[in-house]
Amino acid sequence: MTNINKVLLTVIFSLGIPFQVLANTANDLGISDDNFMEISQRVNSMSLIELTTNKAQLLLEQDNLNNSIGGTQSPSENKKISERLTLIGAELELIQGALIALGAVAIISTFDDDSSSSTPAIPVDTSAPVITIIGSNPATAELNSTYIDAGATAMDNTGAILPVASGNVDTSTLGSYTITYTATDPSGNSATATRTVNVVDTSSDDDDDDDDDGTGTGTGTGTGTGTGTGTGTGTGTGTGT
Repeated sequence: MTNINKVLLTVIFSLGIPFQVLANTANDLGISDDNFMEISQRVNSMSLIELTTNKAQLLLEQDNLNNSIGGTQSPSENKKISERLTLIGAELELIQGALIALGAVAIISTFDDDSSSSTPAIPVDTSAPVITIIGSNPATAELNSTYIDAGATAMDNTGAILPVASGNVDTSTLGSYTITYTATDPSGNSATATRTVNVVDTSSDDDDDDDDDGTGTGTGTGTGTGTGTGTGTGTGTGTGT
C-alpha cells in the first residue's frame, strides 16, 4: 500500500465515514442514472468553497422539507417532497465524498512537503580552489646550481588543498622553465597556476668586467745615423839655439 492510500484511509476512518461513500452508485443512493450523472458532474465541478456552501444550503432545505412533509395531506405533494429529499440526500453524499477527497489531498500535500523539507538539499560545489605561489615569480636559478622550488598553497570552501607541482628546471642549461601547480577539490573542481624559472650565468659577467681593468708594459729599440762637418785652427811655437 502506498503512502497516499494510507493517508486517505486514515482520513476516512478518523472522520467516521464509511469507505463506500467514495464509491456510491445510482442504486446506492436510490436515484436514477440520469440524476446520478447530473449531480456527479455538478459536484465534481465545484470548488472547495462551493462544496461547503452548497452543503449548508442543502442541509437547510432538507430540514425545511422534513418539517413540511407531515404538514400536508396531499399525496402528490408528499411524493414531490420525498423525491426531493432523496435527491438532496444523494447530493449531500457525493459532496461529502468530494470534501473527504479534497481533505485527503491537502493532508497528502502537507505530508509530502514535510517529507521533502526534512531532507535539506545539498548545495552543488562549483567553486575552484585558489592557488597562491610561494616566493618569487618569476624566479632565478644560477647555472649549474641546485634549484629548490618554494612550492604553493591552495584553499577551497572545503578547506586547505595540497597542490601538485609538475615541470622540471635544468640548471645545467641556460633558459626559461615553467613549474605548474594543480589543485583539485573533492567535488572535482580544478585550478592551475604557473611559476617561471630563469636559469642564468652571472659568473660570465664578472669575467668580462676583469678584462676591462689592468696595467701593461712594453719594450722598444730604435737606431739612428748622423753626419757632421767641422773646421779647426792651430798655432805652433818653437825655440832654437
